[in-house]
Amino acid sequence: MRVFYFCAGTALVGLGIIGAVLPVMPSTIFFILALPCLTRSSPSLENWLLEHPAFGPTLRAWKRDKAISKRTKIMAISMLSVSIIVSALFFARAAWLRWLLIAIAVCVSAYIATRRSTPAGHKY
Repeated sequence: MRVFYFCAGTALVGLGIIGAVLPVMPSTIFFILALPCLTRSSPSLENWLLEHPAFGPTLRAWKRDKAISKRTKIMAISMLSVSIIVSALFFARAAWLRWLLIAIAVCVSAYIATRRSTPAGHKY
């Protein structure tokens, strides 16, 4: 199982790195999903993520308190909304697919919005 977790964790880190470069793809969610995989397979890679200057504070807040900063919530919901609107208007031909995309976006946005917010000024 350790090999499986390592492969899944490194694949998710790879997707997160791609997401950091491409503006239409998220990065943080892939790093968050990679954390439990790396915890079980590669503590040194997990530590690298947690100590990363750009992603570390967000990942530490998630790991410790399942908390997301207000800025991150706003960015995530905004980017999700733009992506779903563009997909629904230009790529989803069938009406049922448009409604499915909208339903998924509403559920994911509700999940993000209802997570705890990181305390103001708190350093993770």
